[in-house]
Amino acid sequence: MENVKRLLGLSIILLFTLSAFADVPMSVNYQGKLTDDDGVPYHDEVLDIQFRLYDAATAGNLMWTSGAESVNPQHGLFSTEIDFSGGVWEAGYSIKSLDDGTVYLEVLIGSPLTALSPREKITSTFHAFNIADDAVSEAKLLM
Repeated sequence: MENVKRLLGLSIILLFTLSAFADVPMSVNYQGKLTDDDGVPYHDEVLDIQFRLYDAATAGNLMWTSGAESVNPQHGLFSTEIDFSGGVWEAGYSIKSLDDGTVYLEVLIGSPLTALSPREKITSTFHAFNIADDAVSEAKLLM
């Protein structure tokens, strides 16, 4: 019985240790409020949604396109997850491109998909995905 307790305890410690070394998820939560042209919130209506990344606030180069998904706003409010490990990266771009400069998120909604305006400037959230090699040294870690 003592061995079982010891094995269980070691298993729990190992589980938490391994999760500490897991990769950073390549997704972010996205929340919004959808209204029609008169300001009336969409409610309990399934809508198609897609996300795109561009390198400029208007025009610019398309960097990435998500797959089409659906949201079901309640009183206009919705929440979804944008997974950057999926979707389609355009030639010359990758997840590392998010570190190279300013990136704008375009949201497309409805059927047919219609782009909402303006695009949203992406700030520090994406910079947590990647850091420069040797950016963190032992001296910078607090134990």
